[in-house]
Amino acid sequence: MFGIFAKKVRFTCPRCLRQIKVPEKESNRDYPCPECGYVMPIAYIKGYETAPPLFVQMFGMSSHGKTLFLDVLRLNLMGIDAHWGQYTHRSLTELDIEKEKNLRTDVERGLLPNSTQPRERNQNEVYIMQLKQIPRWGSRTLVVMDHPGEYFESLNVPHEEIPFLIGTPTTVMLISIPDLIKNERGESMDHLLNAYITTMERNGVNFSRQRRKLIIVFAKADIIPNLSPSLKHYLQDDHVWSEIQTGYGSHRLDGQGLLEYLERMHRVSNEVKDWLKHDAQNRRLGGRTLVKLIEDTNIEARYTVISSLGQDVSRDDAAVYINPRRVIDPFLWALEFQSR
Repeated sequence: MFGIFAKKVRFTCPRCLRQIKVPEKESNRDYPCPECGYVMPIAYIKGYETAPPLFVQMFGMSSHGKTLFLDVLRLNLMGIDAHWGQYTHRSLTELDIEKEKNLRTDVERGLLPNSTQPRERNQNEVYIMQLKQIPRWGSRTLVVMDHPGEYFESLNVPHEEIPFLIGTPTTVMLISIPDLIKNERGESMDHLLNAYITTMERNGVNFSRQRRKLIIVFAKADIIPNLSPSLKHYLQDDHVWSEIQTGYGSHRLDGQGLLEYLERMHRVSNEVKDWLKHDAQNRRLGGRTLVKLIEDTNIEARYTVISSLGQDVSRDDAAVYINPRRVIDPFLWALEFQSR
């Protein structure tokens, strides 16, 4: 009888987002999710209250750079203690530890990651990083599941394969304008957004009652031919990666420095939004329609520009030594959105 009143630990499965309740004595070990079978690491369970999960759902077309962005973001988060004095990071699974080692080795050898290949739901890989003592936001556990871009190229995105899309209020939508310009399938920015909105509505999301949040990320911004001069300046005026490499941060992202960085991100977001609406090429690619759809659908959006490599390269190059720009910005927007 006393077992009925036993204290239970509550947490969310990082793969399928099922709400789990287990007796406290069962929480001192890796625990398999009753729904999807994913074995949740003990560090994730024990740190659930002190380092709550930050779920990031990527949404974007094939070959636009989602996997590369996520890999370079991880590299930034692995070394950003140069800017955040008390910060530490920890990979929580064997998969994450192996990924971390591979990323370090690849970046030293100038290798680029491969695109994400289609796979079955039970093969989807969850990457989990515990991030301790981030200035302003405290500790968080970053949970990311990367999906192939082919999922997002129709109005019928398989939501059962992508539970984050329905289960979390924040989505990172990554768009490569250079790839839209050269594509021969008539793809556009508003097509991608329409796929997102339609999928959500078909699965019971009422945008008027539940305001969703989008972080619109324009990748490969260093080779966008029509990028405005001020946005080019913002892209290049980034010291995060160079100071990670040297281990010394004179442009610290804490205290007043972090507040000023976030204020600048807000100004840039508004500038990107205006650029989408008024630039002639962007209008041809659906930029103005994208902004209007966001406003009409009661979505709260932030806009930013990034370059995961910092240069125009091809996979035929013998070696690519990256110099990423503004890759940390979408992560900071996700923190802001999910900390409210």
